[in-house]
Amino acid sequence: MQQFEIMYNGLIDCLEDITEGDESNNFGESIPDQLAAQEYGDLLGRIETIITDLRSARDLKSLYGNYDEIELLLEKFRQDFEEYEIKKYKEILLNVYLSKSISNQITDLNNTIQIDSESFELVKVNGLDQYDINFYHYSATTIQNSLFLINPANLSDLKNYLSSNNSIDIVLLFLLQSKLTFEAALSDSKYVLIKSGHSAHKNRIISTVLLHYVSDGNSFHQSVAYSNSPINHWRDQIDINNRYQQFSDSIYILSEYNETHDIISKYLKIYQIIEDFMYKYSLVRLEAERNGVVFSLRDFKRLNEEIQSREIDVLSRFIKDFLMLESAQDLTFKAKFKAALDAISAHYNNDNTRITVVLKLFGIDLLYQAIDLNSMPNFLSKLIYYIRNSIVHNKTTEFHLTYNTLTDDINKILSLFLIPCMEEICYFLISKPGNPLIWFTNKEIKLWEDN
Repeated sequence: MQQFEIMYNGLIDCLEDITEGDESNNFGESIPDQLAAQEYGDLLGRIETIITDLRSARDLKSLYGNYDEIELLLEKFRQDFEEYEIKKYKEILLNVYLSKSISNQITDLNNTIQIDSESFELVKVNGLDQYDINFYHYSATTIQNSLFLINPANLSDLKNYLSSNNSIDIVLLFLLQSKLTFEAALSDSKYVLIKSGHSAHKNRIISTVLLHYVSDGNSFHQSVAYSNSPINHWRDQIDINNRYQQFSDSIYILSEYNETHDIISKYLKIYQIIEDFMYKYSLVRLEAERNGVVFSLRDFKRLNEEIQSREIDVLSRFIKDFLMLESAQDLTFKAKFKAALDAISAHYNNDNTRITVVLKLFGIDLLYQAIDLNSMPNFLSKLIYYIRNSIVHNKTTEFHLTYNTLTDDINKILSLFLIPCMEEICYFLISKPGNPLIWFTNKEIKLWEDN
């Protein structure tokens, strides 16, 4: 198709549906008020004048310069005669927006370059409805690899997108406009201008669009926020006489943790500290055992063996010993965390099978009802570690936790139980001076006797 045909034919056809269709005539005859009927006739007359001007511009291959009036007339038509449905409203406005964008890049339509509109198709893709975006990718080397995603459900955003992107290649604009003919029936779904022959492959279209979208540095996911304040019940015990500088890195990470708001990123941040503590625990135990006595090669060998153990084993030893500590007088963390786990059952309407389903997703083959004080260390260690793995690993054989797979039931486990427990572990161990898990007694390791 020629450029002037694309710019005018579809718009003229859609406008003529307002002035020449039977529905338009019947509606005019049904208006009881004489003044309103006169106004209706005047509006139709002004639209007919525009159609005449558009035809003239098409014949002369010149640019029409009064697109704003078309928008104003349509708006007035819809306001004053809202009972009358302009069937091609979206197509008319999108034609107007595209013509204005094209007119900003050229001075006339005498260019004889053919637009190969048959090589592209405009595909309705329901699988993109959750993404409120307009987006294009233009491939100068292989134009068939270009695409254009539009959202007719929000014409105002689409108008702003087109008017603010003066760099959209004119060929891509013409290709999109070539699909906005009278036969086009745009709904509130998303549409993708894509190489012809792929309309049946909706999932392929979605993945291709989103790959280009993230390649431009954009994000399309909807994150889930975790906005609860951190838990530190031992703040009153923070004393300047204690050497908190040995936890400088952890305090810095806690700052990053507080700045992060989406729940998955916060989980990884708090896990960073837990991971540091579980390895530090082995060294602290060794340092406490030696208590100023010279370290031997055997000590270092034993330390290395512990650190080189499987990560889940290192974490389990750390969690097991932590849970034996007292949160308050006569209340161990094991009992406190078990009570916290029991409390979240109410948030699942006491349907404990939903919690069991979540645990199985992460590879924990344990009924919720079977978790007791004795099994708490093993359960909590696995839950912390397996959820971490489901985020950072992306094995096709394992459940991968993303915001696309984060269900409400998983979110409850994280926000109501696991993250609060991990916060308590971190703040207790840092704030409580002299605890045997991560506080060093000496700042140096003694390797030999001075005298």
